[in-house]
Amino acid sequence: MNKWLASILWLLLAMPLFGSGKKCTDAEGLGFAGPIKSVSTTQQTFTQQPVQPAGPSVIYPLFCVDCEFDRQGNKVRGKSGSDLERRILDAQGRVQEEITENEKGEVIFRGVYTNGPAGKVQSETYLNGNLLSTADFKYDSQGNMIESTTYKPDGTVESHNWNRFDEHGNVIESVSEGPGDIYYDVVETYNPRTGNLETFTSLNRDGSTRLWVTMNDSTVLSFWQQPGDERTYGSDICFADDNGTERDCREYNSDGSYATTHYSFTDKTKRNPVKVILCDAEHQLVLEADYDYELDAYGNWTKRTIWVQTRESSERQLLEKDARTLNYYAAESAFPQP
Repeated sequence: MNKWLASILWLLLAMPLFGSGKKCTDAEGLGFAGPIKSVSTTQQTFTQQPVQPAGPSVIYPLFCVDCEFDRQGNKVRGKSGSDLERRILDAQGRVQEEITENEKGEVIFRGVYTNGPAGKVQSETYLNGNLLSTADFKYDSQGNMIESTTYKPDGTVESHNWNRFDEHGNVIESVSEGPGDIYYDVVETYNPRTGNLETFTSLNRDGSTRLWVTMNDSTVLSFWQQPGDERTYGSDICFADDNGTERDCREYNSDGSYATTHYSFTDKTKRNPVKVILCDAEHQLVLEADYDYELDAYGNWTKRTIWVQTRESSERQLLEKDARTLNYYAAESAFPQP
């Protein structure tokens, strides 16, 4: 069965697409399989990375360069660039707090969690040691986030978001107001027979339509966007085949034309891409990335080599070589061994 997934990669404006999919651990969300305990990565770069257009990623960045996990798959420590991420757990292994510090040891982010079915209930963001914003999150009895509010340091509201869900946990409406004049109102409907997304509608503040998409499983039946509108939430559409190793994404323009990105993966988990090809609206190559791996017994890569080719080049070039050391929990843990 084909599942539809809409994704947008400019994170400041995007709203999450909540749904009834399987909840995964931090380790699984970062692409790791098995009882992973820690990972340490080194990277060699051989040429300048080509600029990727907005939309689905062609060159997969390194996630979890230096991370540690507990036996339940929670990330308890990580490093992103020069920032250090760590989590505080209770006696039952549940996340209570997450903290990110910069290279000076200053806290730049703090998140507080609940012990119930919900997740993060409060967060704080800092800049140069000063409070930049705080946010509160509310959930329903199923753990779906139904409301979030971000406040400025003086306590005034900077942005507000709320979501409605159906009985299956699919979001049926999501509204976001702020910061400033930013406004999104997205309404979604699902096919009652397959559970797949059937329509996606983005509304302006006055109720007029900004973007409208209808689809049937892995087929886009219609796409409409305000003429001349810039890329917005919903204009990138990806179709993922649950039973195969391929994925296709479309990056729509307001005139209905679209670029395409095709992914091929090592296996059905879609953790490791082996080839990603981006073509423009005229089906001409823009950027291609090829990945070679050495995998361990769990299917996690220990070595990765990336080759790239652009429309301006007649041959592919070596972009980078990555190597990582992975440690696992012993066999007495709850995880099966390969």
